[in-house]
Amino acid sequence: MKTLTLPDLLHYKLDAFTDFLSATTALRELSGSDPDSELDLKRVENLINKRQVCIDVIDRIDKRINSLRAGRPDIAATLSSEQRERITAIAKKLDDTASEAARANRDFEKTLRSQHEDLKNLLLKMRHTQHGIQGYARKGVKMQTPRFMDVRL
Repeated sequence: MKTLTLPDLLHYKLDAFTDFLSATTALRELSGSDPDSELDLKRVENLINKRQVCIDVIDRIDKRINSLRAGRPDIAATLSSEQRERITAIAKKLDDTASEAARANRDFEKTLRSQHEDLKNLLLKMRHTQHGIQGYARKGVKMQTPRFMDVRL
């Protein structure tokens, strides 16, 4: 098994963030589509699972990076200038991608919360309407037929 170096780990982490960003963007596009169209729940589920896999990969990579740092606190001093430049370039891309992914995730969650509130309000409105209609229905009481009395005075 190949031992992964710090640049390799950072590159894999960048790939995971890029995948997370693409899945989040696809979810946002799906949720922002025509509200009357039928949502492809299988695709939504696949995208959510893909996002979770990306989060798990990022967590595992972070643990490996932390174990590298803990095992060799002077790791930066042992790197060549070429490796430092490579790590700096990857770290810059990683920061940019992570920031964009965080922004996209916040936007998606905001949209999702708004749609959740709209759906909740619609269901409450339907419930109130149903209660109003029930007020006009007969309530199990046997309605008596009207009787006319011929009263002479």
